Amino acid sequence: MRLSLNRNHVAVLTLTLIGFLFPLTVSAYPTARTGASFAYNKELKKAILFGGRTQPDASRVRYTLSDTWEWNGIRWIRHYPAKSPAARFGAPMVYDSVRSRLVLFGGADADKRFDDAWTYNGTAWTEIVTTVRPSARRDAAAAFDFRRDRIVLFGGFDGTASLFDTWEFNGSSWFLANGAGPKLTNPSLAYDEVREQTVMLGVNEKNETEMYRWLSSSWEKLTPAHLPPCVNQGSMVYQNHNDKILFVGASCPDGSIEDDTQEWDGTDWTNVEAKPAAPFILGYSIAYDVERGNTVLFGGNDQRDKNATLLYRDGVWTEVVDEFAPGPRSLFVFEGDEQRGVVWLYGGQNERGSLYDLWKLEDNRWSRIKAEGEPSACSYPVGAFDSDRGRLVILCEDSSTFEWDGTAWFKFDNLTRKPPSRRFSHMTYDEKNKRSVMFGGYGSEGSTRSGNFSDYLKETWTWNGQAWTKNEKKTTPTARMLAAFFFDPVSQKTYLFGGIGRKSAEDRITRFSDMWSFDGTNWTKLKITGGPASRYGAQTGYNRSTSKTVMFGGKSDKEEFLNEHWEWNGTAWQKVDVRNPPSPRMNGRIDFDPSTNEMTLYGGYRGEYFSDIWKLDANQWTLIPEVVE
Repeated sequence: MRLSLNRNHVAVLTLTLIGFLFPLTVSAYPTARTGASFAYNKELKKAILFGGRTQPDASRVRYTLSDTWEWNGIRWIRHYPAKSPAARFGAPMVYDSVRSRLVLFGGADADKRFDDAWTYNGTAWTEIVTTVRPSARRDAAAAFDFRRDRIVLFGGFDGTASLFDTWEFNGSSWFLANGAGPKLTNPSLAYDEVREQTVMLGVNEKNETEMYRWLSSSWEKLTPAHLPPCVNQGSMVYQNHNDKILFVGASCPDGSIEDDTQEWDGTDWTNVEAKPAAPFILGYSIAYDVERGNTVLFGGNDQRDKNATLLYRDGVWTEVVDEFAPGPRSLFVFEGDEQRGVVWLYGGQNERGSLYDLWKLEDNRWSRIKAEGEPSACSYPVGAFDSDRGRLVILCEDSSTFEWDGTAWFKFDNLTRKPPSRRFSHMTYDEKNKRSVMFGGYGSEGSTRSGNFSDYLKETWTWNGQAWTKNEKKTTPTARMLAAFFFDPVSQKTYLFGGIGRKSAEDRITRFSDMWSFDGTNWTKLKITGGPASRYGAQTGYNRSTSKTVMFGGKSDKEEFLNEHWEWNGTAWQKVDVRNPPSPRMNGRIDFDPSTNEMTLYGGYRGEYFSDIWKLDANQWTLIPEVVE
């Protein structure tokens, strides 16, 4: 194990388990979110996380999630149950230790509140249908009283007003236990196992913290000497190893954030001088891992949504970093290497920012590759695999050029000529002319570090392994970025389809559906009928098993994410009704995996960042399940 400090001064724990092999992961860790449901299953000895919602994307849309994850004490594993609750956030979830199952209630989508209840046994979600149940709401608080065999649920928000009712659930039926409880908003509940009582923190009408305990039909106010000062969007959890309730700091009445860590011993609250301090986050999810004796905190927001996993025990916060798989991302390089029988993945973007890591995918197993000279400031890389020289070519947004030969990195300094700074450009390898071809993007002659990106570009550059050459022909595709860009060995040409851009800085932004070919010297606009509608950010790669190029997904001119599957045979497009297509997404990557002889799709973005792997066999996509050895 290796311990270090990250930029937020939270301890970082990198897990390296000698003697254990973790093959291909479907997903390395959940995408960033707030308001997810999270609870620990004592029988399975695992914590389960469900749903939540993302931060707004470029279109200012927030996406609500319906994914299910398991935290096994070491890392995250995604589950794919046959049936799941509808996407939601703000749904309390507790562990019913009498029936060994998790119970989730309510929550909300963008414009809908739920009043349904679901159970999860570690493999399947099952809806509990009852005639009587609490009204639809989000952000209610719940705890399981195992002495009385009851789930206690309090308050929440119904979309119009805060609620102050208290309900109990006995495993099969709901009943109203108290219709007019304390007028507390942002409540949090925890069951104190050693003192056998459910306690609640919340905010009263004066924005003051109040504390209560549940007496089976009424709430009794508690007045300890000290109370946590700020409890908006905070959360409590019972810690079995020291028989104390942990509360993690939250928002204050004045809008500031209190980063304290508080513990309740049954008599009073004590502010723990945590080292380092509790994270500055809101909307996180929290659960206590009984087997390992620590509290697990995931996600939340500290001006932007987070996908960090933090552990807490006895005054110490530790961030866990999963190094078993690349993790969710978009806008990365993903290139098959037939000479070595692997696929190389480099860099990309996710909620954590820019990624500068190199990975090898072989026989459905990931390996992190670390070598001296690895690009360390390449936030928006594009790449191509030069099959003639056996090298992965990487062009960074600041025009830095790197190559990877499977063992070492090479940086090309002192180039006399090179493409100007840009992001979101396109790159492929021209097998006929033995050149890497780069086109377009969004950029300027200025420095990327100053943020000086002026507009869409339409330049074409080629790389021969020693120098960049600009194509000076006047006829080019319209300036654009995020187009489908690929070399077709059948017709021996490079093709461009779609993308987003504009003819000049004065023109309107356009989502394109045109197609162009490049023979190494000249661009030609093609007349294609019956092809795909306009889109950008589609995933494209050449399938060597079928001699066709696969294009999947992207984003339409209506700003809708797509999961259409198209194939290009060298002269025409054909839409293919594949079975079990991946979920809609953009800016992931597809390429041919020579180790399995299958087209492979990884990652992408649709409000959330993906890290799932899909394989294409004939006309069926298959999600690769995770195997842990």
